Amino acid sequence: MKETERTYPKCTYCDLPAPVKGLCRRHYKKYLAIKNGTYKKRWEKIKSDKKLLERKRLCDKIYRERKKAGIDTTRKRDDNALVNQDWRKYFNSWRASSGRAKKAGMELHNKYYEYRIEAINKYSNGTNKCNRCGIADMRVLDIDHINNDGSQHRKEIGNLNTVWWLQKNGYPEGFQILCRNCNWIKEMDRKQSQNLERWSD
Repeated sequence: MKETERTYPKCTYCDLPAPVKGLCRRHYKKYLAIKNGTYKKRWEKIKSDKKLLERKRLCDKIYRERKKAGIDTTRKRDDNALVNQDWRKYFNSWRASSGRAKKAGMELHNKYYEYRIEAINKYSNGTNKCNRCGIADMRVLDIDHINNDGSQHRKEIGNLNTVWWLQKNGYPEGFQILCRNCNWIKEMDRKQSQNLERWSD
């Protein structure tokens, strides 16, 4: 099944497609920057930095010369397609090739595991072991909800990961460390007792 291409009206300030508020991606970013005050802060930063100011003047000069010569100044990709026409593909290709995106992803990954080890250390009282069987392999240790309210808790915190939520809230009580086997056994015991209560009535 072929994907149908979306057609957008033209931007208020240029001829590019305008998917949001009648603006293309470049002008919408500028609109948000002005609205949030970051546009003014960035300009103050450029004015205070001689290298950035010189670079901006050079770019503006090249832009004016191209406009005067009738050259299309729209930013393009390698395949000569307008960035705004297929923003999602452009973003994915940038993320795959950008060293900055990879570095940010690695930093986030490392911070997550740092917080995870910190949480395991906190809820195991420094032993870093399962509270039932005593296994000390960090790869199989899980953070368990003592009161079996994990599903409800995950709905309350939304998209936020449990580890990030625990770190943000100062590691509150109501959690313990179990290995995945013991965690699954605990869940099976809970379901079995629940079914016995249901059928006994």
